[in-house]
Formats: sequence, structure tokens, C-alpha cells
Amino acid sequence: RNAFSTLNVRVISNWIDREFEAALNNIHLSAGPIGLPMGKLKVLIIANDLSDPTKVDRELVNRLAAMSDIEIYTIGKNSPFMGPNITNYGRIVDRGRMVEVITFSDVALFTSEKDTFGLVMIEVLACGIPVLAIDSLAAREVLGRVRIRPVENKSKIIDLLGNRELPGCYIGLESSILHKEILRHYGCDALISKYIQAYDYAIRGS
Repeated sequence: RNAFSTLNVRVISNWIDREFEAALNNIHLSAGPIGLPMGKLKVLIIANDLSDPTKVDRELVNRLAAMSDIEIYTIGKNSPFMGPNITNYGRIVDRGRMVEVITFSDVALFTSEKDTFGLVMIEVLACGIPVLAIDSLAAREVLGRVRIRPVENKSKIIDLLGNRELPGCYIGLESSILHKEILRHYGCDALISKYIQAYDYAIRGS
């Protein structure tokens, strides 16, 4: 775009695959406001490589795991996390199983500051599960589409989870509405429509 200032560039993001979207039909979405339970809190961590320090903040996860009322669940390979309140699922290939594990959790945590697009973040939100994400390009793009803001820093995440609170941008938001909004932007039908529009523009020039 910088080299060709007159070039009209259209970007089509990744989207939820058909198998994952089909599995979403089997979940129950609450009609009430999204919130965190006052009892045991199930926190989900997802990364391709959980040992990668650019993807997962190990110190933050260990601090949360040290809290007796928080349970940590991880999806991904090479998990460095161990303990009585930590469950490592490993890499999950089956999309239906992925939906099951996500919906079993209360909140998902994304601590990477390097990610440029958060496809897994989209999948979690499509399941109606709230996301707490450290500020990054990925978090800004994905969360911004549904009017959710990233969390400023990891200290704020610890405070929020310790107090069983979500950021103010979640106030009044329902799981069912969050699910519909994500599919409106990142569902298969939405992205097919964007491709058709892009090809039509390329052919017709308008």
C-alpha cells in the first residue's frame, strides 16, 4: 500500500471453519449477562506451543495457578504447567472436542503481545466465552469488532479474576449476542460474501 498509493487494497481475515461452526450448533448459550462464577473459576489458556514465552506469559499463569479458587485448563503442546489445579489437554484436533473444552471454561486468557491475528480468540468468543487479552494487534482487531477492549496489563488481569470481575465493556453483554456478532463478522457465510464482493470488485472495478 505504501509503494502503490493509488492501489485499492482489500483485506479478508481468517474465519471460523465449517466443522467448528457446525459444532457450535450443539452448545447452549445463556440468555443472561456474561459473568464469572463466585466459586471455582475455570481459566482456559490456548496456544500452539504453550512453552513459547512470546505466546504465553508463564509468570502470570503460575500466579493464577497458585490461587486455590482458580483452575487452569490448557490446550496446546509442550505445556510447562503442572499442579493439582492444572489440566493439560494437549493438542486438540477434533473441532467438536475443541468446542466442548472451550465451553467448559468460564473465561479464556490470551497474553501474547506479538500476535497479529487471533483466530483462536474468535473461536472462544463464538462459543460465548469471555476473553481477557493483553493488548496486541490481534486483540485490538478481534475484540474491537464486538466492542470489547484488551486489558492494559497482567496485574489488571489478576485483579479482575481475583475479584471475579470482567472489564466494563462486558456489562450487559449476553453469550448469545456475542456468539451472533462473531459469526456475523467471522462466520463462513460472512467470509464467502466478502470473497464474492472482492472478486466482483476486481472484475467490475466498482
